[in-house]
Amino acid sequence: MHPQLDYTSNILYIAITGCFSTGLGPGDITMETIDRFWGDYFFLHKWYPIGVKIDGMTFLSSEAAYQSRRCADPEDGRRFAGLDPARVRVYAD
Repeated sequence: MHPQLDYTSNILYIAITGCFSTGLGPGDITMETIDRFWGDYFFLHKWYPIGVKIDGMTFLSSEAAYQSRRCADPEDGRRFAGLDPARVRVYAD
């Protein structure tokens, strides 16, 4: 049995074993490094404008939802609902 360290290693294990079953070897696999979340990869960024609904509130980015959940008092977290992603850090600090 192969060790399963975390979710990522499980995906890697599945990807590699899938390649071996198709006859491809490790040298046949190439991956592009994503070193920033701008341009084509902006959709991966925590400020990407996407509606996240939690407890009846809509947050305009995953960062706003995350900062809301960090608040000890849920009422304090409500201030992040509807907040523009660029302004989230101002209220979070």
